[in-house]
Amino acid sequence: MARAYTYITKFTSPNQNTRNRKIEGITIHWWGNPVGQKIEGIVSWLCDKRAGTSAHYVVSDGIVYCIVAPGKRAWHAGNSTANHTQIGIELDPNASKRTGTMRTAAALIKDLRSTYGDLPLSPHKRWTSTECPGNYDLAALDRLARGAAAPAGGASKPAVSKNAWETSPRIQGMSKAEVKRIQQMLVDANNSIGKSGVDGSYGKDTFNTVKRVQKALGLTADGVFGPATEKALAAHLKAMGKKVPARPAKPKAPAFPLPRKTGALYYYGLASGPKTSVSGQTRNTAVPGDVVQVKGRWMSKGLALFQAQLIKRGWSELKKDGPDGRFGKTTEKVVRQFQTVAGLKVDGQVGPATWAAAWETPVK
Repeated sequence: MARAYTYITKFTSPNQNTRNRKIEGITIHWWGNPVGQKIEGIVSWLCDKRAGTSAHYVVSDGIVYCIVAPGKRAWHAGNSTANHTQIGIELDPNASKRTGTMRTAAALIKDLRSTYGDLPLSPHKRWTSTECPGNYDLAALDRLARGAAAPAGGASKPAVSKNAWETSPRIQGMSKAEVKRIQQMLVDANNSIGKSGVDGSYGKDTFNTVKRVQKALGLTADGVFGPATEKALAAHLKAMGKKVPARPAKPKAPAFPLPRKTGALYYYGLASGPKTSVSGQTRNTAVPGDVVQVKGRWMSKGLALFQAQLIKRGWSELKKDGPDGRFGKTTEKVVRQFQTVAGLKVDGQVGPATWAAAWETPVK
């Protein structure tokens, strides 16, 4: 196949396994932070087993690295279903390379569609709680891939599948109070949200209203009310001379369950770690109230609580085993992913900071 970009296949990520479902779409990512990082560094990290994450392709201006074959399941979406059904493309966020990266990604998408059919594009935030892919305009990218010019200013509807409000972890993870605040902001800005009004239910009417408002504000119109939409709508309300509804009380994390004393800084981690690494897989006499035996099997009550909170926030890869209170490779991978998008130190361990962030920190 003649390609419109330099295609590099000499690196392979170990963070992959067998795909068990048909490819149904393409999920777009950006590596966001740090903005100045080069593509070679991103490829190196995604090809490191410690990363616990990957993508099929990493793209910058004129360059495409294929680090996981599209027929394989890359660990890119933070969602088991998406990992099985989506091809993941990681894009360069640097503004100086944006135009070239868009053209290169569009050429890659065109090539993929020639092989796998007319695959729709979805933003990473459709699958998990994240702002990724930032300010990339998927509608413009889709138009470029189809050989049309990008829209002249503003964003239009990205290609996402039906009933996205039912599949978005960000939406599903919102409290009723948070949704009511969003709906009140929409109403205060003179928007109709349907007959149900401010009811705390983020359904079709609210989703479609958010999309209309996002388009009017020059944002990516995906229907998901994230920080960028909140900031723009709040500024619009202030310009109208209206007050911005107060945020609901910030959630408070439960107390970290493990001892934290000089020389004994316990955390949740793999069983292969030191004694201070509590995996829940074996008895730990230092924390008898946390690690208990249930039906002949050891588990950590605190770790089970943490896993349940991440599942609630959309990290669906933990759903397979559920909040079992046992720290294995899947939990370590999800912890690393969560730490990355939450702006925390990425070490794959659950200490006080990661514990608190699971309840208190909005994912970027």
